[in-house]
Parts: sequence; structure tokens; C-alpha cells
Amino acid sequence: YITLILSLGVMLISSCRQEEIGDAPQMREVSIVATASDTKTVMQQNAVMWEDGDAIDVVLTGPSSVSVSEFVTSIDGGGPAASAKFVGLLGPEVSLAGGFNDRGFAVYPSGVTGGDGNVRFTLPSVQTPRADGTFAAGLNLSSATVSLGKIESSEKAAARFRNAFSILRFKLSSDVAKLTLTGTAPLAGTPPLKVYYSSDESDGRLVIDASKSWPSSDKSPNVSLLPSGGASHFSDGTVYNLLVLPGSHSSLTLDIT
Repeated sequence: YITLILSLGVMLISSCRQEEIGDAPQMREVSIVATASDTKTVMQQNAVMWEDGDAIDVVLTGPSSVSVSEFVTSIDGGGPAASAKFVGLLGPEVSLAGGFNDRGFAVYPSGVTGGDGNVRFTLPSVQTPRADGTFAAGLNLSSATVSLGKIESSEKAAARFRNAFSILRFKLSSDVAKLTLTGTAPLAGTPPLKVYYSSDESDGRLVIDASKSWPSSDKSPNVSLLPSGGASHFSDGTVYNLLVLPGSHSSLTLDIT
């Protein structure tokens, strides 16, 4: 009698588990198209481009939770390309019907957004650009507004990314071994960031949050540029890009070694 009850109990538990797994909500694949913009990982003269394998965080806010998902692009030939299609997965709970806000945001590079939806990023005070002069991979922090409504309606969910930092350009000769810029305001470090939404729903960007304190240990008044690949000097005539925090300075000093 006891054995029979135990057997029936095991059968019932197994049946419930199978039904729960079989009816579990599925993740859905969605895409966002990053159109030609004034930001990204690589530069070709004055144009900033996307490369194959670039990844972004897509952040959407619900009534009591935040969804942070990684979206990745695949570009034929590897790129660079002026626009790119990013594909990722969203859970079934991430919907307008579930109380999520229509307007969210995307951030490059991926992995800089915490589970609370806040972005934390450190701009290094020593930067080593690639051989072609482009800033190092993952250094050009940028953001864009995304529409959950357009994602759900299968419309073209476009995202126009904007730079969070400023880009300074230098054409250097082969006798230069190091370049250092020093200002009276922070040029590098880990600033408190927030997403600023303009009146145009297609436009949003990360800015330094002036309302939050910024420890002195998280900021540097100088930033340096070193040759790539361990070289002792820069390549003659190549244009190099240096990323700095935006700000106002009463003076700027440029030291060239």
C-alpha cells in the first residue's frame, strides 16, 4: 500500500514537471538596426564604422525590473560598415503588455551595464590606438535610444548611436614616442553616467551626471597616447584618435616626447 502511494506520487511529480517545462515561455529573437551615425568602434577618415562581432547592451525598464540583453552583429566580409543589424534575445516578460516602458536604450560596448540598468565605464588615462590610428577596441563608449513598440510590431527598430566622449585627432611624425594632454578638468576616469533623452524619441545619449559626486580617485586631469604593438614610435603621417571626457578647461597643455 505504501509502495503504491509512493509510485503514484513520483508519477504525479514527473508529470507536473514535464508539463511545466513544455509550457515554459520561450525567448524571442529580435533585431535592431544601427544606422549610419557619428560614433562607433573604427574610423575611416571622418566616418565611424561598425565591425563584425561588435556587441551592445540593450536596456529596457519594467515596472519592477530591468532587462539587460546582449545583441551582436554579423557583417559580411567583417566590415567596416556604416550600418549594422544587431540580433539578440528578449524574454517574454519584456513587453509593453507587461508594463515595460516603450523607450529604452542601447550601449556600446556590451558588458558595461549592470543589472540595475546603470552604466559604469572607465576611460583609461593611457590609450594605445590600433595601427591604423583607430582608438582601441571597446573604448568609444556610445549610446542610442531604442523603441520596444517598434520591436514588438516588427517595424524597423533603428538606433542612432551618439558618442559619450570627445575625440581629439593628431597627425604624428615618426619621431614622436608619446603624447600627453593635461587639463584643468578631468580628461579620463570613471565618471557617473546617466542616459539623457531629448524631445526626439530617436535621440538619446550617455552624459556625465552632474548631480552625483565624483571621487577624486576616479578621475585624471591627463591622458596619454602610446604607439600600438609595443612600437617605440608612432608611424609617420598617420592620424591617431584620442578619446577624452567632455568638459571645460581654463588651460590645456600638450607634452610630446
